Amino acid sequence: MLLCQYGYDREGSAGGADDIMAHFSYWRSQIAVPDVTHKILSTLAEKFPLAVITNGNADPYACGLGDYF
Repeated sequence: MLLCQYGYDREGSAGGADDIMAHFSYWRSQIAVPDVTHKILSTLAEKFPLAVITNGNADPYACGLGDYF
C-alpha cells in the first residue's frame, strides 16, 4: 500500500485510505443543481422513465437528483 511507504502501518494505511475516499465522495457530490434542472427533470419524469449513468463516484441522492431516477 502506498501509505505504508510514508510510515503508516497496514491498518493505519487502510483506515487512512477509507477516510480519504469518504472525504472525496462527500465533496464530489457537493454540487449546485439549478432550480431549472429540477423543474425539467420533474416534468420529464412525469412522462418518461428516467435513468442515470455516472462514472461511479457521484451519488445522485447526495446532490438532490436521486429521486428523479
